[in-house]
Amino acid sequence: MRECQPHVDKSKIPKSGEGTTLDLSKRKEGSHFATNDAWAALREWVREGLERLVKSQPSAGHTQVTAPAVVMEDVKERWRQLSPDITAGCASLAREGWFPDDEWSWSTVVGLAEMDLTQFEQELVEHYERRLQGIQGTLGHAYPARRDILRQAFAAHEAAQYALSTPVFIAQAEGITVDVMGRCGYSACQSKGGVETYELGKHLDQCSAGDTVLRPFLEAFVSRPPLLGTKKDREANPRFGMNRHLVLHGLDTDYATKANSCKAMSWLYWVHWTLESVRVHGNAQG
Repeated sequence: MRECQPHVDKSKIPKSGEGTTLDLSKRKEGSHFATNDAWAALREWVREGLERLVKSQPSAGHTQVTAPAVVMEDVKERWRQLSPDITAGCASLAREGWFPDDEWSWSTVVGLAEMDLTQFEQELVEHYERRLQGIQGTLGHAYPARRDILRQAFAAHEAAQYALSTPVFIAQAEGITVDVMGRCGYSACQSKGGVETYELGKHLDQCSAGDTVLRPFLEAFVSRPPLLGTKKDREANPRFGMNRHLVLHGLDTDYATKANSCKAMSWLYWVHWTLESVRVHGNAQG
């Protein structure tokens, strides 16, 4: 049985050059872009599959015992088919210096894989400016020792003082990895397979292993994103974009833009969200 079809009709996903806009102003009510929204979708797929089997059971020959197993296998296959597209959407964001927001549905992330995000920078900037107060509140609550620093950084962004907000957002993301992981998340290291990565990527890789729902959202970030790229990475890609090392060490004097400040904000919030997600995953596993 393979009646389940991917939730996203890719023929309807806008591509660059078609005069489309990227609407990130609304999220699916009551859901969040990874675990909550994805699990809600999986539950709905199970419900739909069981309903179909109940209607077709006499002719299909499924018993009450085998029917749920058939449905679950179809749901797993459906998710397996979509997982590479979710990872590709996250990778598309990271290449341009952006990171996913947990206000987006997973289908939004899939759609981003089909877009040239250089054409939609303004929409992404507007999204994160709408989210500014919410992100500040969430981070201030989660990391009270950093609350005043974060307040000043967000105030600097609102005052268009991007030379001040951008490095603080990047630095606080690094501090949060130390708070949660007990070590700097940006340091170079090697994965179990001997692949060069960074401590946060290695942590996400290890903590999301076996989680088929969470893993597609983190897969693209197991490898070092351009924001954290090394000198070798930067030399290999002439349009590398904003880089953490260059900003924090005073080597980049052109970073102070609204877009870069929003990108740094998206990185800061993404670091919090992913570390929180794998912590919850670890508690559930334990």
